[in-house]
Amino acid sequence: MVPQLPGAALTGVKSRAAAPGDKGQVVVRWPRFASGCLVALLLGSDGLAGATPLYQRLCLPCHGAAGDGRGPAAALLPVAPRDFVRAEYKWRSTATGQLPLASDLERIITRGVPGAMPAFALTPAQLAALVREVQAFSPRFLRPTPAPVPLPAGRPDAVRGRGLFRRLGCVACHRASDLAPVLGSVEEVARTLRTGLNGTAMPAYTTLSGDELWALAAYASSARVGRPVGPASPVPPTSPAPSTSPAPSASPAPAPPPAVADPLFPGTVLAMGPAPAGLAPAERTLSALQCARCHAAEYRAWSGSRHALALGPGPQALIEASTRASGAACRGCHTPTAEQPAEGVTCASCHLRGWRKLGPRTRPAALPDPVLDVVTEPRFERADFCLPCHQAPPFLDTYREWLLGPYMPRGFVCQHCHMPAGDHGFRGAHDPDAVRQGIALEARALAGTLLVTLANVGCGHHFPTTGTPVARLEVSFDGAPALTERIGKGPPDTRIPSGASRQLRFAVPAGARSARVALQFLPDAFYVDVYRRDLATRKLLPEARARLEEALRRAETSGFLVHQREVALP
Repeated sequence: MVPQLPGAALTGVKSRAAAPGDKGQVVVRWPRFASGCLVALLLGSDGLAGATPLYQRLCLPCHGAAGDGRGPAAALLPVAPRDFVRAEYKWRSTATGQLPLASDLERIITRGVPGAMPAFALTPAQLAALVREVQAFSPRFLRPTPAPVPLPAGRPDAVRGRGLFRRLGCVACHRASDLAPVLGSVEEVARTLRTGLNGTAMPAYTTLSGDELWALAAYASSARVGRPVGPASPVPPTSPAPSTSPAPSASPAPAPPPAVADPLFPGTVLAMGPAPAGLAPAERTLSALQCARCHAAEYRAWSGSRHALALGPGPQALIEASTRASGAACRGCHTPTAEQPAEGVTCASCHLRGWRKLGPRTRPAALPDPVLDVVTEPRFERADFCLPCHQAPPFLDTYREWLLGPYMPRGFVCQHCHMPAGDHGFRGAHDPDAVRQGIALEARALAGTLLVTLANVGCGHHFPTTGTPVARLEVSFDGAPALTERIGKGPPDTRIPSGASRQLRFAVPAGARSARVALQFLPDAFYVDVYRRDLATRKLLPEARARLEEALRRAETSGFLVHQREVALP
């Protein structure tokens, strides 16, 4: 636990020597407040607040690099992320208006907040380090540690609690079914009732007797989960004296900052301009072929990727036929580098801004790199690097699907699956192995029924994630024409969320002896329809028609078999 010191001890302090028992030198963090003030914060040897890979991977998407609750995912969430700088925490074991204990923060991190924040499974050391980082965003945690509020003894009588729920006016703000998903167990409900919710209109019920407190907590909890309301055993006290904290008052939230363009991906075509003097000849060109001189493996992988084909014949023809505004928006992702439009999403699209080279943390090399001005950009190792071009509802909702799925709490980001070990092939919907790793198929015969289960076992987002691909399940009995089931965005939307499964039942014809189940994947299904329509209805110049015909040929032949099963029928 980081020692909590009086705020006055901060003035002019930048560091101090390690005291006996400390893990190491204490480093000071000077975060930015809405008021513009800078505050020194004491940390353990883990480093600066928000700076470790653990915080960046798990917390930054929602809570932001500054800890102010304005991360890249904040606008996609139904509940605003907590502002660590304001340090106004709802769920605590301390009195109203007080800070939570480290154990309170650990409980929220490991349990999560249903509907707002996932639960994170961390080692004790990781958990303690993350709590220190969260605390380091606010100088309030440098004050003396507050004492926990004791809970009196009482009987959790849900029948009595029902009456208290109405008499105390709880129904004015809540339905009983709204409470327990967030509040948790009966004891946690009782603690919240006793301490209130900081930053909200929810007061601390300090005048309730022990029996009243536990009765109300029992009703709020049992009403949500559907447990029968009846007598229960008494609950022993956690401490002999009840708290008398005053009711909290909701403080106004700070005004949102003005919108700032993303410096890496502003959504428009980037022009690098004239190369500065002093660069070597190979550095003065934006061609990926020149990058290949030093990055041969990356170039080989990229040259066969969908990034290299982002301005293939199909997208090129569609952009040329679109309006000026829509065409510019498409180019912002399909050909974001003005000087190299034919290369699609090329090396400079991600790794060059203002002729300064950007990249992830450097890796050991056989030969030392030349003297280059390379800027380490943490976003290269985070999912929000992909967000600007892969989160465009309603067509693309991939980032949010990942954010709300099971992989984000475990620290997996887009690059783990789509760029394993830094592979620039960007494996995805056009890679048969990647698709096979993402979806599992099981088929078994029951009495008169063939049960087929499709499970999204390896995709960090829906299967499929966009409206472009379609999966087609084909079931054939004794070689007869196949029955088909479409899995895609729709309408209707029949996709399978990450970690979920879908079961389909097919009636077995009388006398059938065998069934064949096949899952086909068509990564360009949407564009097949678009290209056919345009070729049939548009008046096109010969060059444009030739490009669309080539695009249609490629799209029609891009499908592949994912899984196939032969099932003997009883």
